[in-house]
Amino acid sequence: MNTVHMVYFCELLLTQNIVCEEDWHMVFKVATGGPGNVYDLYTGDGVLNVDNAQAQSLTHPIKEHFKSEIVDKWTSAGIVQVRLAIHKNGTEVAYFLFDGKESNKTDWFLKERLQNSSYTDLQNSTSNIPTNVFSIYGIQGFLNIYRSFYINSVWGGCASDAGWLMVYDTHNVGGCPWEGYYLSDKPAILYSPISTRVRFSQIDPANLTCHSSCLKPIQLDAVTYCHKPCDTIIDVTAKVRQLRDDLAINRKNTTSYRRTLGSVYENRTSAKTMGLTGATFLISVVCVFIYFDCVRFQTERSNKKRTSAKNN
Repeated sequence: MNTVHMVYFCELLLTQNIVCEEDWHMVFKVATGGPGNVYDLYTGDGVLNVDNAQAQSLTHPIKEHFKSEIVDKWTSAGIVQVRLAIHKNGTEVAYFLFDGKESNKTDWFLKERLQNSSYTDLQNSTSNIPTNVFSIYGIQGFLNIYRSFYINSVWGGCASDAGWLMVYDTHNVGGCPWEGYYLSDKPAILYSPISTRVRFSQIDPANLTCHSSCLKPIQLDAVTYCHKPCDTIIDVTAKVRQLRDDLAINRKNTTSYRRTLGSVYENRTSAKTMGLTGATFLISVVCVFIYFDCVRFQTERSNKKRTSAKNN
């Protein structure tokens, strides 16, 4: 299973227009099983794999992290939005969108700055879902626990630990039974694979059944839904196809078809001639009106030219 965790940012353009829908730049990427501690890499100085295209790939990720120089120059980069996305096997499975204005490289990752997310209960004021940890720092060393980029809801023992996201970092020694699954592939990215929070002891993305939903923003109540990034071309094509099917009229339901069932087919030459003449007349009438309109337009145009010439 290839799981990667990316941080993007959007720059404030020289025109002062914020255009972030397509203008995203990847500045940090974590790969499950990659070498080194993620928190130390992100908060420390220096770059990593800036010339390694494979380390930056989303479609064919390898177990290598990536860090751009922008991370260390955060406050002077003119950042207005930050997008954190989780990809599994080349497909986006979750995302978080933050207000990045006047932020530094760690405080953009706060609930107060969250603008949108693929999780329905994280921003929903009516759900009353608590959030007790929401930070890049997360937990560093308490009870030998190391969890960065941590968004947690309940922390009351191994079985009760519930939330949305964490990077299970390399210094962890496996205090909870469910952590043993990830010890051989640290750092590991744990995320809720449905549209709401989940107990981390119950996360099993490989076997979870959910219905992918392409919505911006996600607005779903059922916990059996999971996020799917929208493909605009496919989405529009499907809508056009559905609209065409909805508007299609079965020929057997038309009045003309029902009339043919009770009518005698008319094969006389006079009938055919009358029908053809009628059709020709209608077309001619339309053409005549158009022609007259054209003549009137040309006449008025010529009169204006002559009037203008006399005045000059």
